[in-house]
Amino acid sequence: MHTPYPAPHELLKKFLRMSRRRDDEDALYKATVSELASKIQGPWGQKLIEIFGANTKVCEVVARYNASAYYIDKALRRLYEGPSFGRF
Repeated sequence: MHTPYPAPHELLKKFLRMSRRRDDEDALYKATVSELASKIQGPWGQKLIEIFGANTKVCEVVARYNASAYYIDKALRRLYEGPSFGRF
């Protein structure tokens, strides 16, 4: 899934709470994007900083991704399970 990660604000808040709980267990989640970017070779580290901002915590990026994927998944499920149009 590509940025930006669109999701309703309430759903994003839910995933941020879940991600921050993991923040206590995982050092990577506590890191900022710039700290992560410093460990990546090539242009991708700088690209992360451009997209998300240097001081954004990794747990926030993960939460945005997860909330967006969940939101899109639910929207597609509603589309596929919704009423059928043009039944024969």
